[in-house]
Amino acid sequence: MKFSVLIVFLFYINYGNSAVYIGFWNSIIQTNTTEYGLSDYTLTTTGTNEMAAGGALSNSYAGTGNSAFVSFPAGFDISTVSGFTINISGTIYYPLYTLNIVSRQLFFSLPADLQRNEGFQVAISDVTNPPLNAGCGTPNYYYSSSPCNNYISVGIINSSGGVPNNYNLYAHNTPMFQIDPAPYFINSLEVEKPTNVPVFTGANDEEVLLITVDVAGSTGGLPILQEILISSGVTSQLSDIINVRVWSTGAKKSFHSLNDLLITSSNSYTASTNLVSNFILTKGVNHLWVTFDLDCQDSSIGNLITADFNSIQIDGVIYTDASPIGSREIVLDPATTFLNIVQNGDFEIISNCPTNLAQFDLVQNGWNNPGTNGAASGSSDLFSGCSSFPLAQVPLNYWGTQDAKSGNNYAGVLTKTFSGSEFREYLQYQLPQSLIAGAEYQLVFYVSGGDSETGINSKKVNGMGAYFSSTQYGQATTSLFNVTPHIIVNDIILDEVDWFPVYGKYIATGSEQFLIIGNFLSDVVLQNYGPTGAEGYYFVEDVILTLTSEVPPCVPTILSVELIEMNAVQISRDVLIDWVVSSEFNIVSYILQKSYDGLNFEDLAEINRFGQNTSETVRYEYSDHQIIPGIVYYKLLEKNVDGNLLEISVQAVNVENNSLLLYPNPCQNYLKIRDSYEGEIFRILDVVGNVLLKGIVISGEINVTALEAGAYLLQFNNDSSLIRFTKE
Repeated sequence: MKFSVLIVFLFYINYGNSAVYIGFWNSIIQTNTTEYGLSDYTLTTTGTNEMAAGGALSNSYAGTGNSAFVSFPAGFDISTVSGFTINISGTIYYPLYTLNIVSRQLFFSLPADLQRNEGFQVAISDVTNPPLNAGCGTPNYYYSSSPCNNYISVGIINSSGGVPNNYNLYAHNTPMFQIDPAPYFINSLEVEKPTNVPVFTGANDEEVLLITVDVAGSTGGLPILQEILISSGVTSQLSDIINVRVWSTGAKKSFHSLNDLLITSSNSYTASTNLVSNFILTKGVNHLWVTFDLDCQDSSIGNLITADFNSIQIDGVIYTDASPIGSREIVLDPATTFLNIVQNGDFEIISNCPTNLAQFDLVQNGWNNPGTNGAASGSSDLFSGCSSFPLAQVPLNYWGTQDAKSGNNYAGVLTKTFSGSEFREYLQYQLPQSLIAGAEYQLVFYVSGGDSETGINSKKVNGMGAYFSSTQYGQATTSLFNVTPHIIVNDIILDEVDWFPVYGKYIATGSEQFLIIGNFLSDVVLQNYGPTGAEGYYFVEDVILTLTSEVPPCVPTILSVELIEMNAVQISRDVLIDWVVSSEFNIVSYILQKSYDGLNFEDLAEINRFGQNTSETVRYEYSDHQIIPGIVYYKLLEKNVDGNLLEISVQAVNVENNSLLLYPNPCQNYLKIRDSYEGEIFRILDVVGNVLLKGIVISGEINVTALEAGAYLLQFNNDSSLIRFTKE
């Protein structure tokens, strides 16, 4: 529905030292005031309220053909504009126009003379309104002295005695148009393949699809993700896959990071798999990842694991998207070999602990920090648990927080600078002997992106790879090594918590004597993701090179128990977890763990097994009395007679609060209590249990203005339960 708003206003602008002749809009008419909505804008001036600034009023004359523009404030989107007219002296003109999407300006040439003090009217069709600006109040009023300090303006080059670039400028200073909040809605949906990198047999949580959902709007309840339907595609063998999961990383496009939150999982993968969930999406961008676990023993080398997105259901509405099928080839893991050609591939043997950055040359057994003319004078980094220098330590250092994949050390290389100089860093290894001509080798090394908790912001890039060279790398340290790498990851590597495998096969020529690791793409073709002005950086660990013939098959982990079923159900204010097993042999007990994000689990209970070894069916159960509303994950592990802990299954339950309802949730400055808690003493805690706020419920609400945006827990003195809420 279109409706009109009429506003009258005046304005004065000082346009520097230029001769600017000011005109005032008499009105702006909007056909739609809601955020994100398409609106026609009609701007009218009679010309009777013009005033001069910087020259005689008569110089405000503008002639036919003079350049002109319409400019919109930040947040508006003019890419949707479908038409433009200007009315001069009662004649409506349809001039040709061009759009600058970035600057939000529509450019045109004046189709007729505009006399001094003459009014006119412009009309622009289908402008996309901006999102609501939380700092400008509700609704947003746009004018020069408001928090939304901007306006729609028209500038026309005038004909002031032949002096170029003098303007007639039309704008306003009193409330003239507004943007109103819209209920939350799905603004966009995109599905993509996150990576083409091969996947190892027995690997867990390997990404096959990335679903990006953008939630717009400002009022009402946030959308709820109910289910995702995927199919196996034509190339996938179902026996290769043993688990399917969906994860959320929120606004961050980075899987295997601290933002990972398990939404739902399925222990089976069929030709058509429905992943059911009741997950509340957040305002803005939501990244959802579909992942697979691969069977260690039954997955077939060379097969593709595939997933084809069919649909997603949100608030009862089914959305589809024409997307590529996610697919990754199954390969053996070279890391299982006992014959690694690379010595000290985990960088544990060093001549000294690093005392600064740029000290990779401390790594021994054939490794060096390549620099000018092959000298060990480069600037690649060594990070070590033995370092006393804060910026070179493990796990916390200049480029982020990262645990070593093995041992206590890892390396790091710069992959992109913000200066545009194509500065690159590399790691170089001298092979013990030349590779065998015609032989096939497999190389894998692991990388993880810097997460910039202590250093400068880090971008994620594509192009990480390796090059086998017959000579030692001898380019200047500030130069890109301009060769075509033999092994390369063409996707942007987003992981910043787990170690991502850079993997490939290589047929040797027989002349190779050096292995060089780093990024070999120029800035012209380099893709990147991350903050503007940030630099690309990756940690590097566990370099393994072996003949393909020496890679052993995957050895499965064999459980001592067969799980028939596992359930987690809320009963009143408790969660009952029960599981049924058979064939209990060589098992001591069951360990039950609990998590609120599906990633970080803590021990909840240890339940001893019943009786002796048996092949009969046995049922176990445990009641969790300390629950918090929201999604809770329970992991079941077996503890066998050798003392090993092996995962059996994970179940999730959406815990609802049956005794207290809060609203709005998410909230802003006040949290209202929909129950008889008037006068009760309350505590507000962060998610790790620190008390942040205490007080008494007054007039059925709690003032949370002092809290920063984030997730919190509410507890009352007469109640041991914790209630989760979010402040925006």
